[in-house]
Amino acid sequence: GDMEARLVCKQLGYFPYLALPRLTSYYGPGDDPIVLHDLRCNGDDDSLMECPSRNIPTGTSHFFDAGVYCYTGNGSGEVPVCTLGDVRLVEGENEMEGRVEVCLDGVWGTVCGDDWTTENANVICRQLGQNSYGSIALPGSFFGGGNGSIYLDGVSCSGHENTIWECSYSSNIQCDHSQEASMRCHPRECNEGEIRLVNG
Repeated sequence: GDMEARLVCKQLGYFPYLALPRLTSYYGPGDDPIVLHDLRCNGDDDSLMECPSRNIPTGTSHFFDAGVYCYTGNGSGEVPVCTLGDVRLVEGENEMEGRVEVCLDGVWGTVCGDDWTTENANVICRQLGQNSYGSIALPGSFFGGGNGSIYLDGVSCSGHENTIWECSYSSNIQCDHSQEASMRCHPRECNEGEIRLVNG
């Protein structure tokens, strides 16, 4: 599943939150003995060997060997337009509102918003350095749909995460550009001694 795939990429030194699980011998069946079965990683494990698993049933086939695809950076050969893992809000009246976009492989893409919640929005605002409370989740594609890739579906945050990548989500996309996540952040009050540039 997603948690197990993330842990594999983390152990290999890759960005852990953008892992794609590949099932039923996607990369071909293995030849070595099967040593783990039905893993149940919870996100706090440091290695696959720490995850709970079940006994391997007699006759288990390599047909079910698990695979993982880890994002390793910009694979297009083009200059990245964004930094892996970044988020932004676009098409709103200011940087505090808009359609949610995330960066993968140096390219911005969108997020399915059919189950988008205030908790999800609060995490995005926190990641953007804004207030992490008082956010508003808006109906699908409120600021218009994107025209590129849709990267995440089924995002579910508790509201306490620091980034969207710490929330649960799926890479199995089940929406279109009419259902993309949109939101507003609550304006952050200034802190003593802060400066800013406005109306540029």
